[in-house]
Amino acid sequence: MSLNFEQQRKILLINLGSASEVLLTTPVLRILRQVAGDSHFVFVADSEAQEIIGTNSDLDEVLIKDQEEILEVHKQGKTTIVNSFKGLLKELKARKFDLVIDFTGSLATGLAAVVAGGKRVGLASGLTGLCYNKKLTVEPNLFLVEQYLQLLTKLGIEPAKYQTEFKVAITDKEEDYVKRLLERYRIGEEESLVAINLADQEGQLTTLQAVQLGDWLAERYDRVLLLGGKEERYQVTQIVNKMKGQALNLVGNLTRLELGALLKEIDLVITPNGILSHLAVVQESAVISLFGSGEPGRVGPYRGNNLVIKSSSDDLEEIEVETITEFVEMNLVEKH
Repeated sequence: MSLNFEQQRKILLINLGSASEVLLTTPVLRILRQVAGDSHFVFVADSEAQEIIGTNSDLDEVLIKDQEEILEVHKQGKTTIVNSFKGLLKELKARKFDLVIDFTGSLATGLAAVVAGGKRVGLASGLTGLCYNKKLTVEPNLFLVEQYLQLLTKLGIEPAKYQTEFKVAITDKEEDYVKRLLERYRIGEEESLVAINLADQEGQLTTLQAVQLGDWLAERYDRVLLLGGKEERYQVTQIVNKMKGQALNLVGNLTRLELGALLKEIDLVITPNGILSHLAVVQESAVISLFGSGEPGRVGPYRGNNLVIKSSSDDLEEIEVETITEFVEMNLVEKH
């Protein structure tokens, strides 16, 4: 299918996967905007990815669907609430799109593609493939970014002609916040910083893992930062109390975009694989990404200065702290 993009006036992009999966679509969005600059791009994402994709300048509209089946339609500065998946289908049907690209490839998103109308291209496995005019078979061992880029070939676009460029809307606001944060804690530009992110998509570090790792790092870096969501606040209190060394508790205090801005200042981040691993790649920060049952070759950090540790038992808790520290000692990154 080779398209005349002058005729594809309204293009729908669907990815109801994780924030990481949505971030990994941004190189495709950049290419599409270059190819079809005058088209109107609408992106459907889950609420988990709203911060990552909501202000992407390659898009004209973003429709956010949360787990309670509520859709927020952002258009011309106004927000409309639509209830239920049926509401989403009704919204898409009314738009009458010329082209739909489905990055998720589930039966639900395939149905949404059919309802939206027009030509349909998508990742497919099983019956979902019936929903598309052109489909790309899901390859379990191929990195997601590569699969997303291969979808473009179904439209007659050669991704190799374009630079793979990730895009996250980190602004001066987030960078100024991080600058003030570092000043508040009197962290100098020459200090070496390492961060432990307690939990992400791949799972959660145990308190014992975090304590042992934190103490080992505290002997080698000027500052150890503890990161995580609000859900880890109780755990981080236990970690700080049990550590012999000092750690700065930033758990639950930063948005994802603020974390992205902070990564620019960090020498190394150690984290269960997830959105922080991918933000580290975008920010060209060094990262050790920890895996339980996930597949590093498919959803791990894409290029960049990174190392991956996968549990032999598919259980993140079974990764030995000594294994992680050995990776750190491999001179993964030079300190500031």
